[in-house]
Amino acid sequence: MNSNNKTSRIIRLFIIFYSINNFALCNNHQLIIQIIKKELIDSVFHFLENNQKVIINEHKCLSESLNIWLICFTSNEAINVIVNNLLKNSDIINVQFNKQIKQERFVYPNDYYFNKQLDFISNNNGYNMGILDSWQITTGGVTIQNDSIVIAVIDNGFNINHPDIHENIWINRNEIEGNQKDDDLNGYVDDIYGWNFKDNNNDITNSKFGHWHGTPIDGIIGAVGNNNIGVCGINWKVKIMNIVKGNDESSIIQAYDYVLMMRKKYNQSKGKSGAFIVGINNSFGKDNLKPEDCPIWCEMFDSLGKEGILTVASTVNANVNVDIVGDMPTSCDSKFIITVTNINNSNIKITNAGFGKETIDIAAFGDFSYTIDNLGGYDYFSGTSAAAPFVTGAIGLLYSLKSDKFINIVKTMPDSAAILIKEIILNSVDSTDDLIDLTSSGGILNIYKSILTFNKLFDTKITNDSNLLTFELINYYPHPTNSFVYFLIKLNGNYDINISIINYTGYLVKSLEYNNFNRGMHAIKIDMNDLSSGLYFCLLQCQNNLIVKRIIKY
Repeated sequence: MNSNNKTSRIIRLFIIFYSINNFALCNNHQLIIQIIKKELIDSVFHFLENNQKVIINEHKCLSESLNIWLICFTSNEAINVIVNNLLKNSDIINVQFNKQIKQERFVYPNDYYFNKQLDFISNNNGYNMGILDSWQITTGGVTIQNDSIVIAVIDNGFNINHPDIHENIWINRNEIEGNQKDDDLNGYVDDIYGWNFKDNNNDITNSKFGHWHGTPIDGIIGAVGNNNIGVCGINWKVKIMNIVKGNDESSIIQAYDYVLMMRKKYNQSKGKSGAFIVGINNSFGKDNLKPEDCPIWCEMFDSLGKEGILTVASTVNANVNVDIVGDMPTSCDSKFIITVTNINNSNIKITNAGFGKETIDIAAFGDFSYTIDNLGGYDYFSGTSAAAPFVTGAIGLLYSLKSDKFINIVKTMPDSAAILIKEIILNSVDSTDDLIDLTSSGGILNIYKSILTFNKLFDTKITNDSNLLTFELINYYPHPTNSFVYFLIKLNGNYDINISIINYTGYLVKSLEYNNFNRGMHAIKIDMNDLSSGLYFCLLQCQNNLIVKRIIKY
């Protein structure tokens, strides 16, 4: 074992031993482990039963693709020794306790006479997150290639028969309802509308526990618009996949894995199976936990992101600095998660809402949001739980914008597309003095500004008639490069050229302007020496035409 690996093991051991002293947070008869490959699970069982004298009461695979397992013990005697020995095993990537996660990110409303859907219309300062202006451009639904855009909502249950949401509920078209078969071979029988990981069945209404929390979230994201009844969601048309979680991390990991599996099937089958899921709404969590307490939970977001899925997570409903005290899952260090706090109708952070300059990305309205309720009617919904779905809904709306360039990135580099959407949202906020030191973006979600930013990058309007093109990219080389890259372009007139270099996380690292280029061929030399090794996107823009190329610096 090299010194770096040894140091990493020591740090992980310290984290686990620290967690052992906080058993109030844990179900200490259960461990979640991640192994290098699934074939090794039997040897792990053998090691526990024979070397550690542990009786395994139950075990199940939480994620086949990521090799994550839940192991239940009949006793926790000497569990610190067991964990210690597991972490020394080179076949095991990580170990954590299966903690109970019961806290919902919701504050009950108390004023039923508040103006309805104020978030969509205008607040005291005339601000409405740009929703009305956004609808003048798109109301959501499908991509330019007619992919049905899907948002996954993981929560406690849903009223999918509400008249103002039923039309927008996702349906697994590759499954035959009621035949007790796994028609689409995804591992779930009759998962027509999603899956219930609390009871391990297909009842996503979770009727035994109600659907008071998940239903209004569905409504904010995608209550059917322009249908002469009720309210309107951010997306008038969208498909919402509903997934019921349990009260522990293992069920949450299974819920994420279901979403991951369905998007992966969509990507691999080129849309013939699975679902085109672009975002997950995560309006739940656990206060005062840090990533080192939940390493496997945190790692799920990168796995989801690699397939093109962003997760939007609400923070705690308490006036605490999450940078200091921690909060799961908003504290997870993943470029594929957007973390959200809550503001009121005066653009001020709600007192009982978490904040953190490093941890919390953005704010959105979540104070008396009028939406559908679990009884089939309408009511107010508050808390950071209500703020997050505005951001999740914005993700769906952006994917509906008509751009051949963007959809090409989506289909060939889905992870890069997800990162670009995140950066577009975070770089298009309305900045406020109140939020500048409380969030990383320093501002409030503005969907319309996000659309304008998107169109500036991707609205290309290119036709097959080369005479209508302002410029053409003839070639670019060398690729990959370790120093310079040359772009050979042909201009069909006298134009300015703007070149932007964006890194893998979506940040602008270089911006160049070339003025008054004459008609004809030009070679542009870009110096990459000052950039670190990695993946970059080069955006060449001339008038309304945009070309995006991927560059690898080694």
